[in-house]
Amino acid sequence: EALRSAHTFKGSGNIIGLPGIGRLAHRLEDILEFALDKFRGSELLPAGLDLDVMQAVHCLEQMVGHLQGEEAPPDNAVEVLQNLLDWVAQIRGGNPVQPEPGQPIEAALLNPQSIEDSAAALSQTPGQPTEVGPRPKAGDATVMRVGVNQLSRLLRRAGQSIIHGERMSNLLADADGWLLALERNNQLMATRLTELDALVNRQAVQLREAQEVSGNFDPLELDRYDALHGLSRFIGETARDSTVLVQQAREVTTQSTVILREEGYALVDQHRELLAARMVAVRTILPRLKRTVAQTAIATGRKVTLQVTGEDVVIDADVLARLAEPLLHLLRNAVDHGIESPEDRILAGKPEHGTVQLDFQRAGDQAILRVSDDGRGLDLAAIETKALNFGLIDAVGSLPEQELIRLILHPGFSTRDKVTETSGRGVGMDIVNDRITALKGRLDIDSADGLGSFFTVHVPVSSGVAQALLVECAGESVALPLEQVSTIVAAGLAEFQAHPGGVTIHFDGVTYPAHPLAQWLEIEEYSTEEILARGPNWIVVLALGSSGMVALLVDAVQESRELILQEVGRLTRRVQGVIGAALRADGRPLFLMSVTDLQRAASAPRRQGNLNALRKRARVERIHILVVDDAWSVRRSMQQLLEDAGYEVSEAADGFDALDRIRGKTPALVITDLEMPNLNGLELTRRIREIPQWAEIPVVMITSRTSVKHKDEGQRAGVSVYLTKPYQDAELLAHVRSLTLDLTIE
Repeated sequence: EALRSAHTFKGSGNIIGLPGIGRLAHRLEDILEFALDKFRGSELLPAGLDLDVMQAVHCLEQMVGHLQGEEAPPDNAVEVLQNLLDWVAQIRGGNPVQPEPGQPIEAALLNPQSIEDSAAALSQTPGQPTEVGPRPKAGDATVMRVGVNQLSRLLRRAGQSIIHGERMSNLLADADGWLLALERNNQLMATRLTELDALVNRQAVQLREAQEVSGNFDPLELDRYDALHGLSRFIGETARDSTVLVQQAREVTTQSTVILREEGYALVDQHRELLAARMVAVRTILPRLKRTVAQTAIATGRKVTLQVTGEDVVIDADVLARLAEPLLHLLRNAVDHGIESPEDRILAGKPEHGTVQLDFQRAGDQAILRVSDDGRGLDLAAIETKALNFGLIDAVGSLPEQELIRLILHPGFSTRDKVTETSGRGVGMDIVNDRITALKGRLDIDSADGLGSFFTVHVPVSSGVAQALLVECAGESVALPLEQVSTIVAAGLAEFQAHPGGVTIHFDGVTYPAHPLAQWLEIEEYSTEEILARGPNWIVVLALGSSGMVALLVDAVQESRELILQEVGRLTRRVQGVIGAALRADGRPLFLMSVTDLQRAASAPRRQGNLNALRKRARVERIHILVVDDAWSVRRSMQQLLEDAGYEVSEAADGFDALDRIRGKTPALVITDLEMPNLNGLELTRRIREIPQWAEIPVVMITSRTSVKHKDEGQRAGVSVYLTKPYQDAELLAHVRSLTLDLTIE
């Protein structure tokens, strides 16, 4: 078990860029192999070896603790490694063992940038704990590491508790209303009982007078009066008791309302604290972004420098994780589509190295991310030509430049005629826009011919809450993001005018285009005459649309409030304009609508042109790769590398697990380790080659075994490519591309 653990540390450390851990574990593995052979032969170990091995284990443990932000880095790492090197030299018969070439021991073990970047990459592994708030200090017992998924569940439950609290408040308000009605009813009953008591008393007086006047008075009449009088008094006392009970119930409901209100404030504070706990610095994803730019530059033959500013900006960990994919694609596009080849840049009078700028900013509760490059800019002529071919426009020059640029967001749209690993499929920018829209954000695009392209992403800092204005139109209530709302104009204060393009309003010296919100939501249609006829009754909400300020016409403005957002699902999210939803206190959904998206949808021409080419390009299936390794960290790191490169990846823990996965879905390529429990990589390869329908699947074997014997065994088993650790990511991706180059992409 110790040998296997050392082997896993060696492979994982080399793959994720921690050479110190990789080399220390490598020498531990050498010594443990020697020790295992000695134990099997019942031989004694050299004196002092066990102490040096334990010292190395402790050093390795402290390294991992430092990466997790729990300890200071070890100060004896160089000494420990040298001790292991001396033991390995003694084991091999006195031949000195030197550190691997390319880096001194000190640099290999104690490279701060490597440690920081690798720790950041590890902290963003899906489903694993992430560092929240400031970096914990060694020895700080008050700091805990909590998984992002666990925080998300707690946040969701806190939001549900707030909604349940609102429902309870509504129920208490209803109960208070019923108690008030009961009090009024008791007052009415008390009045009627007073009248009844007076009537009974008058009857008693009449009976006594009759008894005195007439000697024939029936005593039963007096008995009946006594019974009626007693009953009326009993009913009156019961009514008074009921009034007292209602008053006590009112006091209890009043106290409960106060307590529930205070609890609601506490729940809101708890929700905000949980949101704050999920805030992380954007620098945690920078290693992944830098690696993608470097790999894309190598694959496309570009020379590119990535410059990053604002890396200390903090946003919600969930938002940051969901932004990673759009950012990766924007960066790949900047290198592949934007930056020219070194030769073309020199001819254009530009530096040989292109520059991609990534800038993070925060403005209030919005995060602003800008991806720009100094390349050629968007090819508007090519975009227009493709749009004509796809039937998106009728003629050249029929769309303004900004609308023409936004055509690249259509599913299946690509200006490339040839499909490559980095572009040409037409399934990129629409996914980017979809992901950003799902985050209640927006994507702005600009370009300058010969100077570069500029993509600006606006997203909320947190995905859990939204400040919104609730309005009513055509009997429906919807919410508008408060950051898009400028002014609310009361009914009768705006001047309505008709013009050939529709209706405008004039308010405070400015003219705005006016649109009924219900019409944008496709709930109700209005003619120009109907809009003008209702002019004095419209409430106007001035909001920021896709082309500037617009006047939204609504029936009523209800309130401004903070919404606890819920997941709306993929189907609802695809509805134009819907960027989120919350639950009302009565359990009904309240949708948050984007004014900019609604205006784009309303102004977009509804064409039924020939979109078969677009649909065909949108039906691209990503190449499926199976990664097989018994080390979880290796599988996750490999999966991230390949997914960032555009592949679909599944994983298996050993050979038997891999065979089950292949039976479920045949991969285009298998990447496997050699040494695994149950069924190793060589046996897995042999079994794949024995089955006719799998025999042609390429197999890439990655192992630390560098001997000719192991390579020959791999070749005999049918391994396509044999790689030894450590290896370069670019080298692996190059082999993957070459082995999957002949696959047909539909």
